[in-house]
Amino acid sequence: MRDQVLNQFEHPWLMVVGMILFIMVFIGVLYMVTGKKNNSSFSEAEQLPLEDGQKIGGAK
Repeated sequence: MRDQVLNQFEHPWLMVVGMILFIMVFIGVLYMVTGKKNNSSFSEAEQLPLEDGQKIGGAK
């Protein structure tokens, strides 16, 4: 059944392009999360739930 569907698809190269884009974005997000330059912003975000008395977005 899968072969029948793929045989009717006119642009099989689009699947390859989509997979390459997905892999590039995935690697980019992994690099952004694990990069050492973001440690200060992550350590700041880690402390947000522990801070008392400050509300985000003007909630009362």
